[in-house]
Amino acid sequence: MKLHGGLPEPMALAVAAALAPRPWARARILVSSFDLGALGAVRRLMPAQPLAVVCGWPPGDWPEVLARLRARALHIRHEALDEAILARARADGFHVRVYTINEPQRVARYRELGLTGVITDHPPLFLDDPGWAAWAQSQAE
Repeated sequence: MKLHGGLPEPMALAVAAALAPRPWARARILVSSFDLGALGAVRRLMPAQPLAVVCGWPPGDWPEVLARLRARALHIRHEALDEAILARARADGFHVRVYTINEPQRVARYRELGLTGVITDHPPLFLDDPGWAAWAQSQAE
């Protein structure tokens, strides 16, 4: 969700209205935002909806922020990713995805350390690479 200057509550209401008639959405749609207020509003309206917190560089208390929102995932800039974030996420049961990564080699070493996914402008860079394809398949299982 990107508010573009809007208020969190109306955005959350619109998201809830769009997802409510689609029962499959609870398991297949992950609502993510930089705006913690909007995520909190979605959580109040849709207690079971999967959420992800998006931030460029995670604050020191990111695990507590995710726990308060009952969010499942942290989405961060690929430059912010490190082993400590992945270790903490794994220990706390959170998923970590990086954005916007268009150079697979920059994050390849994190595949085996708990990285959950990548957000890219060029999916073939990952999908056409056998190593990344095998990793993606293992994430889907």
